[in-house]
Amino acid sequence: MGICKERAEKFRSFVEGIQGPVSVLFTQPDLDSIGSAFAMLELIRHLRDGESNVKVFYGGSIGHPQNRKLCSKFGLFDRMHHASKMKDQDFKNLILLDSSKAEDGRCFSGRKLDPIIVIDHHRDSDFQECEGKFVQIEDVGATCTLVLELLEGVGYKFENVSQFALMLAVGIHTDTGGLVSCIERDVLAYGRLMPFVDKQDQMAVFNYPLGQADYGCMQSALEKSEHRGASLVTNVGVIHSKDGDNLSTIADYLIRKEGVSLVIVWGLIIDTKSVRISARSTDTSLDLGGFLREAFGPSSGGKCMPDGKSSGGGMINLELGYWMIHDTELEALALVKKRIESAVFRK
Repeated sequence: MGICKERAEKFRSFVEGIQGPVSVLFTQPDLDSIGSAFAMLELIRHLRDGESNVKVFYGGSIGHPQNRKLCSKFGLFDRMHHASKMKDQDFKNLILLDSSKAEDGRCFSGRKLDPIIVIDHHRDSDFQECEGKFVQIEDVGATCTLVLELLEGVGYKFENVSQFALMLAVGIHTDTGGLVSCIERDVLAYGRLMPFVDKQDQMAVFNYPLGQADYGCMQSALEKSEHRGASLVTNVGVIHSKDGDNLSTIADYLIRKEGVSLVIVWGLIIDTKSVRISARSTDTSLDLGGFLREAFGPSSGGKCMPDGKSSGGGMINLELGYWMIHDTELEALALVKKRIESAVFRK
């Protein structure tokens, strides 16, 4: 069970053979991707004799209060950079985590990624392992589980309470819905981490504060929800990118509504002139990732959890400058609403 010793040793050999600086990238911040990234940073240092020539980059916005709580607690904002700051040399030795798509509109427009290492738990990968590329994609609940198994496979040991153990543990816990949408490997990985997790730090990450914007987004979504058949579509109106993570929280809440098997929550992101979409499905016959790409374009995707539930999202870039300047946001909202509801309800 888990990543076998041979795979771990292949990973060790691969990392030790990398020439030059290394970049670690996750394209959409959540606790699983953040935990994976900084545990990977520690893993690379372990394999390369403490080498610090590694940069961490992230796409999207770290706006969810729980993500910000973790980042603030461990000073992560000063230890990573937004993907928009990446230079050509940063793409050379690229490690892609919690994503396996060559094109991701959440980070880059018109640029295909060519990572040398891919660690992910999503389906529909664009990458295959070959000479010069290590690809580990498995159907587990969290990417943090895979990174922990690599750490253990190359002989890394947690000897005391560790911030990396906490990051991995909360990443597994949150991305599996509290160890519900997972397999045994995730549960066992979480259990192996717990002796090295400071329980007060863990409580602080889970008991995060909610701001007025969080409640405002939820209220807006409840008021605007449209429920037809087993599908529910709603939106939070015009928001800033820093509040975009509220969409996934709302989708997680609404998918539990009786009679609903597909939820789409969207918001018009005013500072990036784009539409962000979050989706959840409990319909095991629906390929959520394929449906989202067909409906909203290649910058969309989804993952199927071990329990059959699916989650996903996407980003639609729009030319909204004229509307924003002329203060006709309602027109833009109406057009997007019509487009999204048409795509979902004709499913």
